[in-house]
This record gives sequence, C-alpha cells and structure tokens, in this order.
Amino acid sequence: MSIEQISLFLETDDDRLTEVTELLAEHCINIKSLSLANENDAKVLRMIVNDTDKALQVFREHGFNSGIAEVIAIEVVDRPGGLATVL
Repeated sequence: MSIEQISLFLETDDDRLTEVTELLAEHCINIKSLSLANENDAKVLRMIVNDTDKALQVFREHGFNSGIAEVIAIEVVDRPGGLATVL
C-alpha cells in the first residue's frame, strides 16, 4: 500500500527529537514508524504518523523544515524469513 512519510530536517547540534515527540503527543498524533539518520550537516527524521496533514501543520507552526513523500508499506511477519516470504 502507498502511504505518506514525513521528513523533518534537524540541525545536528540541536536535539529537537524530544520536542517533535512532545508536540505530536500534545496534538494526539501517533507515530507508527520512524527512522533518524545523520546526513551531512543535519539529522533527517523520517516518520509515518496517523494524521499526516495535522502533523505537517504542527511542524510548520513550530518552525520545522519538513517534507512529504509517498512510500510503499508492507506488513511483515516478525520471524526469520518474514521479508523473504513477502518478496
């Protein structure tokens, strides 16, 4: 299935991950998945949430540089070979 993923660009010297999670909690937005990677001079936080539009609005209101992309999501059984079976 195709779903929307949010990307937030965070400065490497500024730990805003706590702020992100607190903002989402305050607005009753649930994180379904996330990843955090260091890329050059910034951290890139990618996440899938239950209300993408609301999350983007909250991030913009709080000065976060954000983007959105469509990604493909699949459910994989949590056992060795689970992904191999799906593929």
